[in-house]
Amino acid sequence: MKSPHFSKMHSGNSCIVLEGDVDFDSFPKVAERWATKLSLIVTQKIDGLDERIWECERNGKKFWLAHDHWFPTISLEPKNAEAAAEIFRIGNEIGAYETRA
Repeated sequence: MKSPHFSKMHSGNSCIVLEGDVDFDSFPKVAERWATKLSLIVTQKIDGLDERIWECERNGKKFWLAHDHWFPTISLEPKNAEAAAEIFRIGNEIGAYETRA
């Protein structure tokens, strides 16, 4: 599937799938590139057994750059309702498209 695109999370909020072909080892390099492109300030890096998450801020809003072993992608996910309200604005800045269910 072409990236970047919007996707629905289990929470009901939307996230942006930034790109595919990302694995556990390539995540840091890819995440750094996206953090720079999106003007994100990385505040914390969390590595689990099967996922990697970078907590980030942009204009006072909190997001996660995330990867887990189930999907070979990196996504920008809102951490809270304030960030969820910004996700479409960010997606529009980078040309993300909406998928049809």
